[in-house]
Amino acid sequence: GETMRLKFGLLWVALLIGLAQCADDPNGETGIAPGSSVADVPTTADAGLSEECGVLTEQTCAAGTGCIWCHTTGMDECLTINACSSRSECALFLNATHCEASTLGCSWCGGACTQQACGCDGLPGTVVDACGVCGGQGNTCVGCDGIVNSTKILDVCGKCGGNGNSCFHELSQAEYIGIILAITGNTLISISLNAQKHAHNKNEGRLPYVRLKLWWLGQVFMVLGEAGNFLAYAYAPATLVAPLGSVTVISNAIMSHYILKEPMFKRNFIGCALAVFGSVLIVLYAPQEDQQLTMDLLVEYISEPVFIVFII
Repeated sequence: GETMRLKFGLLWVALLIGLAQCADDPNGETGIAPGSSVADVPTTADAGLSEECGVLTEQTCAAGTGCIWCHTTGMDECLTINACSSRSECALFLNATHCEASTLGCSWCGGACTQQACGCDGLPGTVVDACGVCGGQGNTCVGCDGIVNSTKILDVCGKCGGNGNSCFHELSQAEYIGIILAITGNTLISISLNAQKHAHNKNEGRLPYVRLKLWWLGQVFMVLGEAGNFLAYAYAPATLVAPLGSVTVISNAIMSHYILKEPMFKRNFIGCALAVFGSVLIVLYAPQEDQQLTMDLLVEYISEPVFIVFII
């Protein structure tokens, strides 16, 4: 009886002590909250430091050893570096020392703590482009051919990577034939004009001009000259043939001096020289034309009703 009552009393005391301990540690013996890992639980030293940091204000937090003022959404508090790092936000750290010391791999860039690495200009995310320019768009070293670091530029003729000689128009064999036909045709026209005028001057109105052999010879030269001009367009573009019409003016000025005995003044020589100079420049630097007037195309144009009506 007495012994049983003593044992029962001791068990009752032990039960009360256990209930009291559970009330002090509701999470169990380990003190780990449900869903948490052992790594989330601060060490004894860290726990003590947290209590020390927690009583500090924003002004005195930085003075505490291992304490930082943690900037969180809705609540700012003084925590240890590890405790603040557990928030998983680099932006929480307000100075370079705490930012670099965090376990999140944060970098102090441009006066702020960021998850990105510091760029070439000290700001997060800025990189050197393909041209070696910090924060560039990669187009400062692109050549005129669109290739990076090709070093090609436009020459004075507007050609990418050229040497400045492309302005000179290299004539093909067909274009040479067209130029010769145009010069010959225009020269024949000048001979025709001077021959007909010489026939009129010599006749002095005695006979109708249609009965003058020299006049008819001039007319033949006129037809041959215009035919040469016409055929020249089949071998060379109009940008080459048309300027050569000045040959008629130059050759006519020279022939009229020797055939018709007309005076030749200094200004006439200057005008002829300028005409020759301009014709040569146009022929050498004439732009290329994509469409070339061929004989087949010429026959097609001549056969069109519009051209026939125009001739009639």
